[in-house]
Amino acid sequence: MCYHALVPRRRPPSVPDVAELVRSARAERSIGQRELARLAGMKQPAISRLERRHSTPRLEVLSRVAAAMGLVVEIRLVPHR
Repeated sequence: MCYHALVPRRRPPSVPDVAELVRSARAERSIGQRELARLAGMKQPAISRLERRHSTPRLEVLSRVAAAMGLVVEIRLVPHR
């Protein structure tokens, strides 16, 4: 096993956690993983992997998941303070 696999990756606090954003948006809408997968044209295990951070979704996939919940993906670059 690689040493890097044992050390959790840390992201800066300003970088949103995509998995948590998807999970919380789904919970706010009372949609189960299976239903979200159906609406997004995916399979439930793919939603589960995304929410558990076991996969990094491509922008196209993330956009489909967001659209299934009536959301859009917005990426912004802002000046560093």
